Amino acid sequence: MLLLKAIEAGDDIMVGITSDEMAEKQRGYKVNSFEERKEAVERFMKAHGAKYNIVMIKDPCGRNDKFGTAADEAYDVIVVSPETKAMAEKINEARVKKGNKPMQVVQIPCYLAEDQKPISSKRVRRGVIDEEGRVKGEKKSA
Repeated sequence: MLLLKAIEAGDDIMVGITSDEMAEKQRGYKVNSFEERKEAVERFMKAHGAKYNIVMIKDPCGRNDKFGTAADEAYDVIVVSPETKAMAEKINEARVKKGNKPMQVVQIPCYLAEDQKPISSKRVRRGVIDEEGRVKGEKKSA
């Protein structure tokens, strides 16, 4: 949903994907490798005909080696989830302190699975739900 909203919000999209180290530190469990996650994003973006670049994010404020930081670059919009909105606001504060224009913050809603709990990669990885939010292992009554 983040990527779809980004495609809707802009023509030239910068997709930040966390480094393996940052992703595992933030989540507290093993995640797919950066390359696997990058390939999945590339497939999705190409399937939707989007113009995009992908960068590796190495810290919560958006630092990456190729493009500096989100606080320094001339981005107009940042698309976030409810969990990442606070960081976008911190980035905007840093942008203003540096004399840069704040980004428009576009937040996607929290999407619920069949069990009315949020769909998350953690729940998918644990096998509680599938990627569409369907509860696994429960029999459906007719």
